[in-house]
Amino acid sequence: MAQPRVSNVIQLDIELLLTQRRSESLWARAGRRLRKDYLTLLALGVIIVLTVLTMGASVIAPYDPEDTDPVNRRLLPPGTPGHILGTDDLGRDYLTRLLYGGQISLAIGYSAAFLTLAIGVVTGLTSGYYGGQIDDIMNWVITTLDSIPSIYLLLLVATLLQRSPTSFILVISLIGWTGGTRLIRGQTLQLREREYVVCAKAMGASPWRIMFLHILPNTLSFLFLALASGIGGLILAESTLSFLQVGIQPPTPTWGNMLSNADQFFTRGPHMATISGLLIFVTVLCLFIIGDGLRDAFDPQTTD
Repeated sequence: MAQPRVSNVIQLDIELLLTQRRSESLWARAGRRLRKDYLTLLALGVIIVLTVLTMGASVIAPYDPEDTDPVNRRLLPPGTPGHILGTDDLGRDYLTRLLYGGQISLAIGYSAAFLTLAIGVVTGLTSGYYGGQIDDIMNWVITTLDSIPSIYLLLLVATLLQRSPTSFILVISLIGWTGGTRLIRGQTLQLREREYVVCAKAMGASPWRIMFLHILPNTLSFLFLALASGIGGLILAESTLSFLQVGIQPPTPTWGNMLSNADQFFTRGPHMATISGLLIFVTVLCLFIIGDGLRDAFDPQTTD
């Protein structure tokens, strides 16, 4: 009796293959992870609300931020009708100054962080990809700048230049790009030896195409972390300089200079020392949480 013939062909379960989840893109996978990260979503919601409120200050604010009222000075919250958060030592509506001050503080943080990161991405990719003398020169420049205390450079430049938001954005960007460069350079040194980069070189891809289309997307997790933490750090830097009275000067409000004289009125107007400081704390904390959440969401090595 003939034995049944055993087939070595592997039969695939078509239905099982069709039910398997399709491969996700980097952005789709990051979005799915973020939807499960409620802490990051909460922090992102707080930042969005603060940004919308401050950028709409001209519509929301009930008064002009520079209007003084000596009769109604240092009114405590809720103060009098029309002054929800009271007034400052010159009788200016505190809610109005918080909205306009946040507009400037957040604008400085956002603009300077994006400009700083843009400089860091270009210099870091170029230095890490090419190496050699270009990398040596870039390392020398970074080491030289990092050896000078940043607060000293900011104080020096703030004293010499006009103390306007635009000048602060340019100065902070030109000083603070070294951290982003170090971060991107380190990642580029690792990624330039990967198989897909070697294959792209073999197929004739240009260096700029390799850097921006093959290497840069794989550093997104670190870029988002650097951007979010950079915005928070720049808001703190602006607040520090304003508190030291070398930042944006009154009557133009920022969250930092609203704290500069608050210690003198802490007993008679505690809201002047607490509300603006609390907003700085909440904003910076939420930005750091967002940075950590985005880093985990965009990390290709993170497993679900």
